[in-house]
Amino acid sequence: MAKVLRWRVLADRGFTVRETDLILGRKIAQVSIAVTGLMYSWDGGSNSSGTTWSDDTVLFPKLDCYYDNGTCATAEGRPPEIAPNLAHSYGELIASQFPCSYSSDDDILSSNQTCDYFYSTTSHEFAYRYSEFNPQDLAGGYPFLTNRIIKASSGKCFQYDAFFNNQKDRFGMTLWTFNDGKHNNTISIPVEDTAFDSTTYVYNGTLTPQKALEQPEGQACGSRCLNIFTLRELGTIRKGGQAQLFKCPITVGTVSNAGDNPAHALSDDNARLAAASIALTGRYTNLLGPVKEWRQYRLYPYGSSWETDKLDADTVGGRIAQFAIGSLAAMAGLNPRSPIQGTLPTLGYHLSIHWNYIIALAVTIAGVHCILIALTLWIAHPIVVGEDSNLVTARLLRGLVGRLDGRGVLLDGKEIARAIEAERGGRKEKVIYGIKEEKIGRILELDEDAIGRNDQPRKRFPRGEYA
Repeated sequence: MAKVLRWRVLADRGFTVRETDLILGRKIAQVSIAVTGLMYSWDGGSNSSGTTWSDDTVLFPKLDCYYDNGTCATAEGRPPEIAPNLAHSYGELIASQFPCSYSSDDDILSSNQTCDYFYSTTSHEFAYRYSEFNPQDLAGGYPFLTNRIIKASSGKCFQYDAFFNNQKDRFGMTLWTFNDGKHNNTISIPVEDTAFDSTTYVYNGTLTPQKALEQPEGQACGSRCLNIFTLRELGTIRKGGQAQLFKCPITVGTVSNAGDNPAHALSDDNARLAAASIALTGRYTNLLGPVKEWRQYRLYPYGSSWETDKLDADTVGGRIAQFAIGSLAAMAGLNPRSPIQGTLPTLGYHLSIHWNYIIALAVTIAGVHCILIALTLWIAHPIVVGEDSNLVTARLLRGLVGRLDGRGVLLDGKEIARAIEAERGGRKEKVIYGIKEEKIGRILELDEDAIGRNDQPRKRFPRGEYA
């Protein structure tokens, strides 16, 4: 319709070459297309929600260790200080990421890629969902979100009153005494790693977290669990009360739905490294000793993301678990990717039907047609029919031409006779017009010499039934 109307517009007046080009090329000629375009849209894929999937080779982050500039931090010949430092640095990144809540794994699996990680609404547990990538997707913009999930959680945390002790341990570090009224013990924390109105996280193992199962101190609480200590000191901001020490068991679970593919799994060593990541520095304590002891401490001042002001014991454990999942999430995002068999995401297009526009357009079209019909009837209503018009003559003779089964014409008698004769298969019969009276038989006959009126134009009646 728009293509036809554009010529009517051009015929109204003169147009410049530019105006003519606009009318013929892009304006009126595209009105119908524009209206139709309101009813649907093709949504081009730009993220994980606009992809199609197929079984093929994909890229998946390496999970065998923390990588530093493409090299495994625990590779042979590399200093042992690198891995703990990387684990902590990666965990710091979680403070700037966007979390989504979940109460079950179904909430995680139904989420989109805007959720960088997840936190439980029912416990101090955090989760991360792994993704697979198209080798052509260098920016990682449209991943395939797998059903493989890893979680970090805090068990029951214990809270103690902590007291500064003027005594020092054999390495010259200050001893802190802590007790809960039933149990009494000490822990060594360097003075330089404590401060007023601050929080200090402590990994209290003599061996690295990867080897925590080999040490006798009981630092490990399972193959993928470590006890992490937290010292909260008071000062000029938090006045009064007593410093507290918290002991929390932090567990990093296995990757769910990993199957038998070792590329999908996270080792126990890396799980313990992530569990302790909030306290790690990569520095050992006995600088002059023949054997390195790997007790490590991280100080956070008041107001920082990881300080524990006014938090209860279990919430302190949740902070540590959150840091652990952040370390693993950054590992997946920053580690090199290797090709494996998986689900390949490919950008595609999705057809969206806008039913609101379709309904509105259909109602508008129907309404316009009703208005046009009513307008036509209103305009046609006052038409005057003359007394000698064909319409009046037709209405006068409708009782006669009704015998012609709705096919009456303006003919004379002979022509009507021949028409009826043709209808009856060629049998010659006279056409009789008049009034039939019983037993009298008075009739009016028209023979072949009769001359009919010929003063009306011989045109066919309009199609229809005549009474």
